[in-house]
Amino acid sequence: MRIAICDDDPIELQNISTFIEEYFKNKNLPFNCRPFSSSTELANTAPGEFDLYLLDVLMPALNGIELAKEIRSFDRAAHIIFLTSSPEFAVDSYTVKAANYLVKPIQKDAFFQALDDVLATRHNESDRSIIIKSTLGVHKIHLSGLIYAEALNRKVIYHLKI
Repeated sequence: MRIAICDDDPIELQNISTFIEEYFKNKNLPFNCRPFSSSTELANTAPGEFDLYLLDVLMPALNGIELAKEIRSFDRAAHIIFLTSSPEFAVDSYTVKAANYLVKPIQKDAFFQALDDVLATRHNESDRSIIIKSTLGVHKIHLSGLIYAEALNRKVIYHLKI
């Protein structure tokens, strides 16, 4: 799993990185974690580079909700978990289809449960959908909505139920 952590507090970045490392090593699962100390730095990364975004909400320049909206503009398949000291944006997190919203200080058990939920969702979705990256962004296509696919001139055309 490719994970981005974005928090302007270096201590929080280190704490979450430590939790991530412990979690994935205990599960014996591969992972790649990249910390970002500013929302604009993360916003300027390659689209679709991460499977999971762990975002602080209260950050200068671009807050976590705005950053999540930017991420959703090109990647609807990634999971987003907010890790923040402010409970006031919890309702806003629904607008970007966040997987969870945890209030700091982050409790390891709650964080690990949130990661368990994301992994379970990814497992269920991988059995029933495919993710396609195109010039328009990253899209998840549920197999139940797929009628058939055909390959033409090195391009695959998917015909979906509407």
